[in-house]
Amino acid sequence: MSSSHLTTTWVCVATEGETVDGRVIEPEWLKESAVNYDPSYYTALIWEDHKRSLANLGEVLAAKSETNNGLTKLYVKLRPTLKLIEYNKLGQKLFCSIEIEEDFQGKGIFYLSGIAVTDTPASVGTDRLRFSTNKSYFSKGRSKVMWSRPIQIKLDNSFGDNNTSWFSAISAG
Repeated sequence: MSSSHLTTTWVCVATEGETVDGRVIEPEWLKESAVNYDPSYYTALIWEDHKRSLANLGEVLAAKSETNNGLTKLYVKLRPTLKLIEYNKLGQKLFCSIEIEEDFQGKGIFYLSGIAVTDTPASVGTDRLRFSTNKSYFSKGRSKVMWSRPIQIKLDNSFGDNNTSWFSAISAG
């Protein structure tokens, strides 16, 4: 099973301004990408180091932009796969890097087309990914915990009317 039902809170994946490799992220790109993002129309997926030749590591569920201290930031909610959660446990793929289409479908709009997880993000001011269960949610009685109790069954050499073995009965099918 490679998917999870885990959904993150808002995670900062980009901040306007100069990147560590000398490129510039414009605030308009972030604002417009957030307004235009619609996963029911086109879902941005999470890629390992921008490599689409590898399996995706989850999906972007929502996007928004905010301006804090004069800087526009892009925030997303993610649904990681179990593989990305495992990477995170190992201290790998801790930051995001954005993939924005400048002229999405020839419409002249900016659109978030993907997110990469990497250990060398170009954008500064991004949030470190941390995946964990919300223990306070489960401790407040909001979820029923079901405990199973083992039951004892008797297996003997006689089973059914025609005296077949129990192994034949449970392996037939």
